[in-house]
Amino acid sequence: MRKSIFEEIYHSNYKTIYRYAYRLSSNEEMAKDLCQDCFIKLYTEIKSKKPIKQYKNWLYKTVSNQYFNQYNRTKNFKKYLEHNDSENLELKNPEYDLVKNEEIENVRKAIKQLSQKEQTLILLYQDDCTYNEMAETTGIKFSSIGKTLSRTIEKLGDILKKHENYAMFIK
Repeated sequence: MRKSIFEEIYHSNYKTIYRYAYRLSSNEEMAKDLCQDCFIKLYTEIKSKKPIKQYKNWLYKTVSNQYFNQYNRTKNFKKYLEHNDSENLELKNPEYDLVKNEEIENVRKAIKQLSQKEQTLILLYQDDCTYNEMAETTGIKFSSIGKTLSRTIEKLGDILKKHENYAMFIK
């Protein structure tokens, strides 16, 4: 029995989209909800026979839009930052746990200080997306992606440098 196009897309993209949604939201439950809503929208789009050029780009863009729409509606983003799903981390010892969680939280806070497009761009970069995928997802011109990404990484570095524990980020 042949899988439907939706099933193929779902099985080949769910983990990547979930990981992206989790890094965007910093909350396991919110990431699951974003993915579920995203794939429901995809199913509806496929059933209505609306053309989608690049499914993976469409999924990234849809999750980003859903997240930022929710963020803009609630303006209560702190509750998502405070939730730290540390049980998914493999830890060596309590000291390591404390330092690692602090590092992760500081990077998350620094990323949250970027604009919505910059946050999306950084997270897509972390997901090893191509410049073309980044351009289509963010709406930034393909020819500008490299420069914009470079400036965003530099801006993130500047934010981290201002943090009093900057030394922990230098490896």
